[in-house]
Amino acid sequence: MEEKKWKDISNDISEIKSEIKESLDVNNITDDLKNSLKETVNSSKNTLSELINNLEMTISDDQIKEDVKAIRKDITSELDTTIKSMSEKLLSFVNLNESSEEE
Repeated sequence: MEEKKWKDISNDISEIKSEIKESLDVNNITDDLKNSLKETVNSSKNTLSELINNLEMTISDDQIKEDVKAIRKDITSELDTTIKSMSEKLLSFVNLNESSEEE
């Protein structure tokens, strides 16, 4: 009888251990995705900034410089909008997965 209780306790501990491991794996994946997204965004911003700086340094026509600045502003705005949308979708997905795992 007592042996059965210890076996049940051991099984319960094993189940909890598995649940904790799965939860940690999901959290690690989420953190990795967030970090990867941040790195991609920063890299994109740096690339765009370098491109704009190079264009501004090589272009002597003031009207073209203004057009480049306007395009840069549009690209930055669109990039920010896209990033916010992707972040919201990612968070929704992660929250949805966490909710379904809890059930």
